[in-house]
Amino acid sequence: MSETKNRLTFTLVLLVSLALVAFSTSGPKAEQDTQLAVERVISAAESGGLGVMTAEGADISVIFPEQSLEKDTTIVLKPLTTAPLNDKELVVKGFQIEEKGKAGQGPKLSSPAVIRISLKTPITGDVSIIKYADDGKNYDVIPTTIEVEGQTTIFTAEVDAFSKYGIRRVTKKQIQDAADKLGKRNFTWAVEFKDGQEMKAPDGTQVTMTLDMTAVNKSGSMSGQYTGAATLISTGVKKVDAIIPAVAQATLKAGQVKFKASWTTQLTPPVKPKPNSPPPLVPLLKADLRAKGTMKFALSIASLFNPETEVETVDVPFELFTSGSRAVISFQIPGTQELKFARGTFTRKGKK
Repeated sequence: MSETKNRLTFTLVLLVSLALVAFSTSGPKAEQDTQLAVERVISAAESGGLGVMTAEGADISVIFPEQSLEKDTTIVLKPLTTAPLNDKELVVKGFQIEEKGKAGQGPKLSSPAVIRISLKTPITGDVSIIKYADDGKNYDVIPTTIEVEGQTTIFTAEVDAFSKYGIRRVTKKQIQDAADKLGKRNFTWAVEFKDGQEMKAPDGTQVTMTLDMTAVNKSGSMSGQYTGAATLISTGVKKVDAIIPAVAQATLKAGQVKFKASWTTQLTPPVKPKPNSPPPLVPLLKADLRAKGTMKFALSIASLFNPETEVETVDVPFELFTSGSRAVISFQIPGTQELKFARGTFTRKGKK
């Protein structure tokens, strides 16, 4: 009887030990730095964000571009003091984003939000923002843009959902696989203009400028390379006598438009708090997608008495930015005033 009891006790101890070993293989638990946690109400209608400096010196910002949130949401940003996969390959332990009052749940997004992490040290090699898996053992590599400004390294990525994120050394294959996976998603981002404006030439001619432009990014990301085409039509009407107006039309066609769009962030001026309300905990961050490029226009002119005739080619530098679903482009044709078309659209085409 005693021998049977001892054997049963040994079996129970062994089972408990195995269970503990199995539990430990799930990876270390992520611990949050509640003392450094910050929160802010972010409007769905406007761009906004929040940021924090972690104890390890990482400057972490999370920006929600205009219309990226499904509703106005109180966002809580918590740095991690202990991270899953806490090994020599880890560069930044990272952070977790939650909707206030919903532990472990991130806010619902209509379009991607932007993660921006800067370190005051140059980082070399293959490094990327990663998303920690719930099991604490695995992770997903997130396509990341890396910029070095002096001694500061800036990591930027777009995300469709929130979990725990950090920065880790990875392999070139992992980086390429993540880019390929993003590129296979069944949608593109497009900047489109079908916009016009009126202006008056120095000689009194009334001119209508009409821009028709489409540029598409097929990488699956909002930032990056866009390609497309543009046509600018200038129609001028001038009365040469009391009866017959003279009409001339200049058409500028850019067979290929190429530009690279990137995220820019800025702090907004401090807002005076309402009576009996606490001041904001962190500066309000805003983000725009901006680009500069050059359109090579082929200029042709037609009038009532002359058929359309190509005259010359013109290089026209331009600046473009998006805010939510709105796009704005400005440029100047040599010899004319600056043109600004502010009724463009920036939209996702296809399924998410």
